[in-house]
Parts: sequence; structure tokens; C-alpha cells
Amino acid sequence: MNILFKILVITLLALFPMTTWAQEVKVGKTLPAWKEGYLDIHAINTGQGECTFFILPDGTTMLVDAGEIREKAPNIVPQKPNEETSPHETYAKYITHFMKGIQHKAVDYMLLTHFHIDHMGEIYKGCKWAENKAYQLTGIPGVGDRIPFRKAIDRGWPDYSYPIAPVSKAFPNYLNFIKWQKEKNGMEIEQFRVGKKDQLVLVHNAAKYPTFEIRNIAANGHVWTGVEDVERNYFIPTEQLSKNEWPDENQCSIAFRVSYGKFDYFTGADLPAVTNLDWQNLELPVGSVTGPVEACKSNHHMNYDAMGVTLLKALRPQVVIIHNRKAQQPDIEVLRRILSATKAYPGKKDIFSTNFHPATTFVAYPNTEHMAAKQGHIVIRVQPGGNEFYVYALDDAGDNYAVTSIHGPYICK
Repeated sequence: MNILFKILVITLLALFPMTTWAQEVKVGKTLPAWKEGYLDIHAINTGQGECTFFILPDGTTMLVDAGEIREKAPNIVPQKPNEETSPHETYAKYITHFMKGIQHKAVDYMLLTHFHIDHMGEIYKGCKWAENKAYQLTGIPGVGDRIPFRKAIDRGWPDYSYPIAPVSKAFPNYLNFIKWQKEKNGMEIEQFRVGKKDQLVLVHNAAKYPTFEIRNIAANGHVWTGVEDVERNYFIPTEQLSKNEWPDENQCSIAFRVSYGKFDYFTGADLPAVTNLDWQNLELPVGSVTGPVEACKSNHHMNYDAMGVTLLKALRPQVVIIHNRKAQQPDIEVLRRILSATKAYPGKKDIFSTNFHPATTFVAYPNTEHMAAKQGHIVIRVQPGGNEFYVYALDDAGDNYAVTSIHGPYICK
């Protein structure tokens, strides 16, 4: 009995600091900074594109995308926090704020999922040049000009011809940025290697967190098979196709899974569920090897062509986060099938949106009434060991990052 009592006391003492820190989070107060052992996933909102910032359990940091589209139209959400602050400035301020608890001040990994401007930044009228005159300050180059990146990873380095070349007018600016940073600051650049689990790794104290892993799932039509690091190409070579049959940029998106204990998170960038040709749809192989996750970022901003039943049945997430900037996002049918207990998978699930256009409330009603949060930076904070996590919505109207709602704990299965 005495031995059992001692074990119980030790267990409670081990859990107490974690529980106490979770209780420190209060609505109306700034979200406490990351602490070692926690996994933070920040969906940073500007209303102008996708940007996700990770702080991994040992303090390794990773930026995934940093979109910047200075577009104005009736169906576009307002820019956050205001029209005067460039999105890349907002991303940099946010990242700097939440890196306060980390000794090193460089971002360890910058990963660009694909070459669209809502993920890497556009060249717009009045877009400023960096002091070095090598590139313009927008999106990823804008963030990287303020915060050093140690390593850049994308789907195409070094020649960018496979399976299709980037067509965005902003791509040369991104390329100028990474080449300049490589030459002048020693930044490493790599192509994303499908199937690997040793490319995106903890770089500060990996031995302390043996249950942490990032598995590279897909890119450029190649998908991990689930066997060691073997991958398979699902795309037909472009030389065998007419040009209108070529895969598009979204279909070439990078996808990966983050695992920490029982917690798993999936992001598939802009992979679509609706494609012109059947072989371009990768949801079946991607979902099959990824398996069930606790949380995910919605593919393609939860547009009409994203998150099909096949993928949802495989992932079965408790939490879905949407980076959206248009009135048609989230799409009513996609929202309906996720929330339904019969269309894809049963069980409670919470959907969080970084932005919400007023028109969406009515067009997607009543499904929008069942969303967990509809505005702000969205943060997933996984507790040490990966057995449970919380989700926090943060105020995006300024730089105090006050908590506007608290959700959880979610128990990892």
C-alpha cells in the first residue's frame, strides 16, 4: 500500500506543474509563452494568406508558409491587424513575441509548401525592396529579412522543373531571396524528401523527446507508402500528356505529419479533393498512410474542392483549423460533411477559422453556428508527452495576443 501511495504522489506531482500552467491561461490575458516540453502550433492570421509557426518540444522552430496578397474585393476579409501593417511585418512580430522563451533567435526551418502567393507572398504596387536590393519585402522574403532562417525547404530546389515549373510572377522574388541568404548568410536549402522522417528533426535536444517525429508524406505527386522511407509517384510524366492534362501547383503541394506521443497533426497545404483527372487526386494514398490524427489544417482553405470524404475518414480529426480569406471559405458542403456524424466520421469535432466574412454566416448557416471559433490567431498547445492538448483563439486586432476563447482539454487517442 505504501509503495502504491508513493507512486500516486509522484504521479500527481509530475502532473501538477502541467495542470497549473494550463490554468494560467485566462480569457482577456496574453497567452503565456511556450515552455520546454510543449508543442505549439500557431495559425497566424493576417487575412492575406496562410502562415503556421511551430515551436517543437525542445525549442526547435519551423515556419510553414507566409502568404501575402494585398487584394481588395467584396468577398475578401479585412486585412489584420490593419491595412497599414504589411502581413510579413505581422508574421515577424508574432513570431518574435512567441520566441521570447527560446534562447536562439533564428527560425530553424522555413518550409514553403508550394509556389502560390497566398503561401509565399506577391509582388504588389508599392512593394518595398530589401536594403540589399536583392529581393522585395513580401511574404516569406519579408519575414526572412527580419528573422534569420537557418534552413529553407521547398518542393523544387535546385532546378524547379519537376513535375511542373512554378508559374507565379512572384516566384523569382522568392528564389532571389533564398539564393541571397544562402550566399551571404549561409542559409541551407533543401528539396523536401518524401517518405523521410530525418529531414525535419529536433535540432536542440532530440534525445530528450524520443516520441517526437515529423514524417514527410507527399510532394510533387509522390506519396510515402508507409514502408520505411519508400515512396511512390502517382503522377504521369508531363511529356506523355497534353498541357491541359498537367497537374497544377496545388496538386504538387507538400504534406507532412507531426507526431508527439499520442498526438498527431496533419497538413496537406492546398491538396485538392476535386481534380480534372482521377490520378491527380491524392487523397486516398495520402490519407491511407497518414492515418488518424488529433488535429489538422484544412486543405485548400476549406474551399469547395477540399477535404473529401476519403481523406476525412482516414484522418478523423477532433480539431480542424481553417486559414481562410474569402466569403466562400469555409464551403458549406465541406463544413457540413465534417460536422456530420454520418457523412465522413462520427464523434465530436471542433472547427476553428482564422477569419470569417459576414456573408459566410448566412450562406453556410446553420453549420457556422456549430464552429468553435471564427476569428483570430489559432493556437494548438500540446501538453508535455503528447497525451492531451488545448486550443486557444487569440485577438488579431493588435499585438497583445490576448486569449479570446479556450477549448479543451482534448484527449489524444
